[in-house]
Amino acid sequence: MGYDIAIYAEVWRDGCWSLAEPLERNPAFDPEHPLEEPEWKPTELFRERNYALYAVLADVCNPTCSVERFESIAPPRGLPSDVSEPLRTWHSQNDGETWSESWLLLKEILDFDWNGKTITRQAKVDERVAHLFAPGQKGFPYAQWPVGIGIGYSEVGTGVQVSWEETYAEAVGPAFFEKVLPRLNSFGPPDQVRGVFWFNF
Repeated sequence: MGYDIAIYAEVWRDGCWSLAEPLERNPAFDPEHPLEEPEWKPTELFRERNYALYAVLADVCNPTCSVERFESIAPPRGLPSDVSEPLRTWHSQNDGETWSESWLLLKEILDFDWNGKTITRQAKVDERVAHLFAPGQKGFPYAQWPVGIGIGYSEVGTGVQVSWEETYAEAVGPAFFEKVLPRLNSFGPPDQVRGVFWFNF
């Protein structure tokens, strides 16, 4: 079983934290059973299964495919006491299915040295590509990966154990930096925008 992270954006307006984006329709809403799921819910900024990101944001699933633990921005802080009411209600709706609730100011995320920090990753790969991981390998060898062999690695299962070194940004992957951070930046000053997040079973 895996875990997903759900991130929601809040912005400081008029002396309180509010959702940065309008509510969106809840795909799980059933008009024949309206009490089971609300029709509207907070808009998710990000939902993805990305264990390296979990480790950096909140020390969750840490270490993950790595020789050592990732340095984290902060341990889980819990749901903010001043969280916006729609988000509090939505979290209550999912009670029992979430864990390690936390939040980070955009400033804290931007101030973290994603590109300067490096980590030695370790995982199992198909034996046909193990030769791509020479001692001291820098970065994951995407460009050299043979056509016809699925790109992937795992902590468990069969295969040859290899290691490589990469920056935290490389470990997390481009989606967070190309999609999530620009949206957060669009909501306001970094000290007045925050991501509220939790993990789902």
